[in-house]
Amino acid sequence: MTENQAISEERLAKSFPYTTPSGHIYHAPTDYRSLSARVMDYLQSVIECWDEDESPPHALAFTEFAKIAWNEAVRANEEIDRLRAENERLTAWVEDLQSGMYINCVYCGHRYGPGETTPVSMADALKEHVEQCPEHPMSALRAEVDRWVGHYVDLLVTGIEIETAHNNLREAVKDYIANALNPEPTSTPSED
Repeated sequence: MTENQAISEERLAKSFPYTTPSGHIYHAPTDYRSLSARVMDYLQSVIECWDEDESPPHALAFTEFAKIAWNEAVRANEEIDRLRAENERLTAWVEDLQSGMYINCVYCGHRYGPGETTPVSMADALKEHVEQCPEHPMSALRAEVDRWVGHYVDLLVTGIEIETAHNNLREAVKDYIANALNPEPTSTPSED
């Protein structure tokens, strides 16, 4: 049996809760966060070559990890399904409340009401209006974003222009130096 096999078997023999000689207690993971912490403890002990007695139980001993990860995934999916159903229920409720009523934009007073040629729900019509409403705070935010995007584009163009000018200057300096070091012969006036 090699030394690595002995270490692995010794680590596999550890179980939770595990108390090290220095008094640190490794608790069994019960959720994804504690599972991640135990894995990180184990990896740190391997990377830093901790004394075997101070190391957490071996990752292979964590048979409950797969169970925990699976249970967390199942719980998350159940919560997502529950929230989707709640969202659908509340959306239907809002649409029921808004049927037959007028809805006003609180920023500009634009009014949507029953009988208008609105192919979507009242809430959707209001959302579409809010995207275009000049009085809505989002309008100012979009204008600010557009302004900054314009500045960014200007800076990019200016940067490209500066880089082009810099490259042209560099080539001109190279040509000047090359001509200064190796001047081309000039013709002298001939005597006739």
